[in-house]
Amino acid sequence: MKWVVTVGGALLIIGIGAVYYFDSDPVVSSFAECEAAGYPVGESYPRQCWTPDGKHFVEDVEPVGEFWGTAVGTVMLGPTCPVERDPPDPECADKPYQTQLVVTSADGSKIIKESGSDASGKFYIELPPGEYALRSAAAGNILPYCQSPTFTIHANGSTEVTVSCDTGIR
Repeated sequence: MKWVVTVGGALLIIGIGAVYYFDSDPVVSSFAECEAAGYPVGESYPRQCWTPDGKHFVEDVEPVGEFWGTAVGTVMLGPTCPVERDPPDPECADKPYQTQLVVTSADGSKIIKESGSDASGKFYIELPPGEYALRSAAAGNILPYCQSPTFTIHANGSTEVTVSCDTGIR
């Protein structure tokens, strides 16, 4: 009888340990581990992966083209308050915004690639030299709607771009 109780207790402890081991979140310390664990991967360039506990990893990539350039910048969301005051209320200033964007030709007629900004509104996009614009990846009639002025990418250069997203608050 003692033997049955001892074996049963040992099996119970092993079972609880196995459930804890297989049910716990994996330890993630790189983009590759984040992707392998099945966490969401943004289709930006470079790709980005987010864990449920708020960790953010960016894929290490080789440059796409020898003479490509980069668009780097910030996505800002505003207005954030319904009434503007004079002097402006600092709590109502535009805020960094994480969203999906599309790079288009300068006239907006052709989508070149999709990218996104991180939680601090920052983005980095490699492109061949040319004239471009950025806008929301979602349909144009969905708020917030984001857009940038047209910008130029030069070979081996970096162009700073600010994307403004309209909340629709008036």
